[in-house]
Amino acid sequence: NKSLPSDQSSHEELAQLILSPFVHLFNIDETTKCLFNSLTLKKVYLTNKKYEKILADLSRGIRSTGVKELIELKFVVPQGFDAEKVFDAVASSLLRKKPQANLAYILVTDFCNFRCGYCFIENNLKGPSIAMSKDLADKVINVLVNEAKKVPEYRVTFYGGEPFSNSEIVFYIIEKLEQASKTFLFSCVTNGSLITEDIAKKLKQHNVAVGLSLDGWANIDKNRVFTDGKETFYSALKALAILKEAGVNTGISCTITKQNYEHAEEIIEFIQKLGVRTIGFNLLTRLKEPSQFEVPDPKRLAHHLFGAYLKAKELHMFEDRIDNRRANYFFKEIFHIYDCPAFGQLLFFSPTGTVGPCHAFYPSGKYQIPIKEDLKIQEEPLFYKWLEIGTLKNKECMRCAAIGICGGGCAYDIYVKTGQLGIKEDYFCAFQKEILKLL
Repeated sequence: NKSLPSDQSSHEELAQLILSPFVHLFNIDETTKCLFNSLTLKKVYLTNKKYEKILADLSRGIRSTGVKELIELKFVVPQGFDAEKVFDAVASSLLRKKPQANLAYILVTDFCNFRCGYCFIENNLKGPSIAMSKDLADKVINVLVNEAKKVPEYRVTFYGGEPFSNSEIVFYIIEKLEQASKTFLFSCVTNGSLITEDIAKKLKQHNVAVGLSLDGWANIDKNRVFTDGKETFYSALKALAILKEAGVNTGISCTITKQNYEHAEEIIEFIQKLGVRTIGFNLLTRLKEPSQFEVPDPKRLAHHLFGAYLKAKELHMFEDRIDNRRANYFFKEIFHIYDCPAFGQLLFFSPTGTVGPCHAFYPSGKYQIPIKEDLKIQEEPLFYKWLEIGTLKNKECMRCAAIGICGGGCAYDIYVKTGQLGIKEDYFCAFQKEILKLL
């Protein structure tokens, strides 16, 4: 703004004003347009007539009321405006300078009694299953106690495999961390098949939130099967009943595939009828080879998930994928820097004694280092490498309208498809741009 001409500027100077390269035009309907600033997330809605007048005023160097308003909002800038310099300044002000974890994923085992066809853990493992030992758990506990001193709140999520196949270690870690600090909050992602009344009571006792895997009703929840191929739907319902009876805070973790994405809005209604108020949609991690788990068309997927978001709002439910990760930033006009905590906020601990920023890489052994009791992630190059990932580190993303709601997507998913970390990738880009149009 400081470099823009003052009110005393000549018409010749004013003629140098242009719309910012970060401003994008959206046609709302036949009579209305929206100018959207991708860096500030501010919006200006105009009639077609007013929009044409502003363009005419800019070309003639007239500082009309409409032009002044756009100057104030940084929608209008001088010709010769250095977009790359501004982009770099925004990136410098927003990006993390060093890693600081406030979330841990603990894989207490890589064993699972399910064989879900799309699972990025079980389907990539080689060799026998491994469960975390008490000695290794003690090392994890020491790291977390030290790390938690640096933040006001630290969430620990138990993951797998199926974590309750090693429930003794789950509750051992919880009890030790509770004794060490009141900083910790706990959650668990489970298929529910091993939930008992005793486990549910312990979860309630320690205030552990549960994410229960369920992809819809029986005839679309077909990808989640036991190792012998039998269906799992009713075991999940039984687990939900036990958890609700014990008063455990329970949400649904729903993986979106070609089998259920067109039913996303109905899944919201179904989950609400089960008495659950929280749902997180997981976008399918793509496979290198074509299979039944190919991802849906990104634009069609966007429309169905957007419908689910609207239905969740109508039913006063919490929906994570669109509402929390997209609409929340869009309407509050806050730049969404990172879509995943792996970019500097997450530690995952494996049952083989490794630690890294992303649990999805566990089966491959990539991006992991041995767990040390005196681990300080601020001193480990691996965690700094993951700060270099994201839209604000990628000049290819600079002119994208959706950069402010994107957050960079899933690093693992992009790696599977391209063999690289942190690059622009067409599928997620198409999905995000469509969501932005709908917002």
